[in-house]
Amino acid sequence: MASVTGATQGTPAFVANFPAACIAAATAESISNGGLWNLPTNSNAKSGVTASTVGYNGLSQLANIGCYAVGGSAIVAPAQGTYGTMTWDQLRTGGFTQLNTSVTKDWKVKERLTAQFRFEIFNLFNRTQYAGVGVNLGAPSTFGKAAFTPDVGSGAAVTGSGGPRAMQLGLKLLF
Repeated sequence: MASVTGATQGTPAFVANFPAACIAAATAESISNGGLWNLPTNSNAKSGVTASTVGYNGLSQLANIGCYAVGGSAIVAPAQGTYGTMTWDQLRTGGFTQLNTSVTKDWKVKERLTAQFRFEIFNLFNRTQYAGVGVNLGAPSTFGKAAFTPDVGSGAAVTGSGGPRAMQLGLKLLF
């Protein structure tokens, strides 16, 4: 979304066309840290430096970077010079759980010759395992989505790393 032209940067009017959830979250960022990052009200700021010149408040950051909003929830970049309120790895998915199994049978043909038959199943319950979600705010179409399995995401479709159920038979001669 573009900012409103003619309005002062760092003010609610400048970002009036953004979703209400984004404006509310950015406003909360503007008054974080006791208002120290809201330069118009900070008496310690250098003279001539305003929120619009350096982007120190959340509304200015909203105009520069944008936000991600779904329903009434929003993720906005923190005001410049602050850490924000999201915790480390907050956008992580559930762990990787997959059950693989195998059945083997050995037959002794002669004293030094053994035949081993194997039946292996990877992803026994055929559960879809998605890779991590997209965390690039600059790509809103993929942000927050897990669109591929770990094997496809790594570029090497390997049996047993998140793909669909796979079964294989094997016969090995040991001598």
